[in-house]
Amino acid sequence: MDKLDRDAILHVLPYIQVDLTLAMPTMLTEDQRSARELIDAKRTVNEAERTAVCAHLARLRENPATTLSTSLTASSQVLAMLRDLKTANSHLARIGYAVLAPTQPHHGSRCQAPPRTVISTRPRSSKPE
Repeated sequence: MDKLDRDAILHVLPYIQVDLTLAMPTMLTEDQRSARELIDAKRTVNEAERTAVCAHLARLRENPATTLSTSLTASSQVLAMLRDLKTANSHLARIGYAVLAPTQPHHGSRCQAPPRTVISTRPRSSKPE
């Protein structure tokens, strides 16, 4: 792992640390404002991860000779670490979605309530009508 990759990971990591310290009190107090902050922070982490991945892949494309000498294994480890940090932060953001779920819809979210089904309590007749 080179210095630029380390710096990219160290750039994303503090966001997740802050979100972790915000997630627990949000879950315990169900504070709406904190829940929104968690969800907004998810977008920030996603952008930081996307920027880091694009920069990493651009460096690999620019210097193919360096890629062979450094190792594709190291490159895949960097990409996996960035992906895992993003996933961990997404799990923290779920706390925000859970807190906000009873009060408001999530614009732009894939999380939607399932359709309600009505169950009849009337017994069915055995004779066709």
